[in-house]
Amino acid sequence: MTAAPLLPEIRLADQPSAESARAFFQRDRLMSAYALADIDAAEIEKARWWTAMRGDVVVACALVVEALPFRPCFASGESEALVSIFQGGIREPRIVVATPPPGRLAVESVYRFERVEKMHRMAVSVAAFRPRLTHGVRRLGPEQLDDVIDLYGHASRTYFTEARLEREIYFGVYIGTTLVSAAGTHVRSRLSNIAAVGRRAQRAARQHPGDRGLRPTRLPRSRTVHRRPGGASLGLGSDPGEDEMTTSTAPHHDVVDIGLADVGARRVEWAGREMPVLAAIRTRLAKERPFAGLRIAACLHVTTETANLAIALRDAGASVALCASNPLSTQDDAAAALVAIEGIAVFARKGEDRDTYYRHINAVLETKPQITMDDGADVVTLLHTDRKDLLPHVKGGTEETTTGVIRLRAMASEGVLAYPIVAVNEAQTKHMFDNQYGTGQSAVDGILRATNILLAGKTVVVAGYGWVGRGVASRFRGMGAIVIIVEVDPLHGLEAAMDGYQVMPMADAARRGDLFITCTGDVNVIAAKHFETMKDGAILANAGHFNDEIELGALAKQARSMREIRRFVDEYDLGDRKIFVLGEGRLVNHVAAEANPAAVMDMSFANQALSIEYLIKNAGTLAPQVYPVPRELDDQISRAKLEAMGMHIDKMTDEQAIYAKSWKAGT
Repeated sequence: MTAAPLLPEIRLADQPSAESARAFFQRDRLMSAYALADIDAAEIEKARWWTAMRGDVVVACALVVEALPFRPCFASGESEALVSIFQGGIREPRIVVATPPPGRLAVESVYRFERVEKMHRMAVSVAAFRPRLTHGVRRLGPEQLDDVIDLYGHASRTYFTEARLEREIYFGVYIGTTLVSAAGTHVRSRLSNIAAVGRRAQRAARQHPGDRGLRPTRLPRSRTVHRRPGGASLGLGSDPGEDEMTTSTAPHHDVVDIGLADVGARRVEWAGREMPVLAAIRTRLAKERPFAGLRIAACLHVTTETANLAIALRDAGASVALCASNPLSTQDDAAAALVAIEGIAVFARKGEDRDTYYRHINAVLETKPQITMDDGADVVTLLHTDRKDLLPHVKGGTEETTTGVIRLRAMASEGVLAYPIVAVNEAQTKHMFDNQYGTGQSAVDGILRATNILLAGKTVVVAGYGWVGRGVASRFRGMGAIVIIVEVDPLHGLEAAMDGYQVMPMADAARRGDLFITCTGDVNVIAAKHFETMKDGAILANAGHFNDEIELGALAKQARSMREIRRFVDEYDLGDRKIFVLGEGRLVNHVAAEANPAAVMDMSFANQALSIEYLIKNAGTLAPQVYPVPRELDDQISRAKLEAMGMHIDKMTDEQAIYAKSWKAGT
């Protein structure tokens, strides 16, 4: 026996019989999900068990599995009894705990709680994962790899390996010899912390009610749809049962809700109608399949437009894995549609935290990509720092945005860039249209959706007069706002003045602005000193790639309190004044609206597809530098876009062509 427990009516038993502990966990089916009811004898011998007894009744139970490297603790039962166990029994200085929500309170009374990802993922929802006690539950190891692959579906060997099953904790529920469900440390639900996949156990149980000797059953695989370029679809397999996971044949993924796939598919199709240039390229690539066997890791805003690009690359023969390039830019329905309907691996959730964001990038990199597609250069940076082991696989890449190109050119100038990258952002058909017309419209759209303010008569301060800034400024002016431009480049400042805007430093503009939007790609454009002079009710937004343009840390220090006043609108109370920040200072057009319209993304993503084709054709001949999109590709896209709009340009006559190249003609 151990020291006296916290509650006198409860006694602790150190190393109780395996039968009593197993019996308790069998009653608590939540913990059955982790096979505590059927843990094998060898692990029982190497584990330390404690039970809390009230009379002859076990009211709580815990064990520390000492055979595993990070010594996880599994605990369940009455909260007061668990407190007794943790205070009077367990002496571990640090533990990783899997416990139902009430058990966490008991743990916190003794241990300082740390929000560790592995502990998060080990929580299991009894409502979603409830194996019958008659099912066989066992620890999964390398020898069950084929069973796991079969349950999770095709394209999973890039994620599940024998080494992973040996290193991490996985348990499976078997009916006869068939693995019908699994729980592990690798997945969790945003809503209920479900660490389980597969719901085929319930279906099988209904087929064989009360049968303790369930016969082996190979359940039908769920339905996967692959769309052909012309829009027809080909269904593979049979329709899933009511309770069968609809993604059991999809690649591994991490999306919010796979049930959003149907809505997402309709929106993806709608966006595709506005992307005729990409559609034409997709049709050609699907016939030629120049990317057959190519592994592409894409870190882009996961939107309906991006979905059309991913489908085009898939149809060209590539294996595509996609993650988000911004924690708040994902459209969850589009992500679900790519996984469930198109069979493309997606790791993206709107609102994901920083750790999840980088975990998703690493998941994409696990595919050992040969081509990278970046929007902000986070994938490239990770490859050149923490994941250098993967660099030998990479043949080339593309970059979508100004911020990323700046980072890549810095890497190239320092001589550390390891492979050639095409700066898609520098294409005329990208920045002149996507940045100016696309972000110009969608940034204003995001601000209006978040605030519903009237722009007419407002003083709007636009920081930066590049392509994004001039697009934003022109649309604010068109809606009746008084627009001030803040610039550091004298040429851009002069251009803004000639375009009819007031131009001044941020220190002066801060006193006058009602609404501020940053479009620079730089850091602390609106800083601590500017908050001090802003009006009560000033609204701050960002249209640059990273949330560094507004010094939010300084604003938080100045504020007495902060609260969410509307969705995507945070109020900072400075005492005498209140300042409002939209979308946590992230890309307001992605956070609060639907990002850039498909009509301009048509050209941007046409550049992406053609740039990858260019990299493949020139593999081995390009040095590790940042390259522009070839001018002939720009011209090809411009001409195709005009024709799709029902317009055509004229052609020079032979005489005009000679004259244009001659130096002899004069007055």
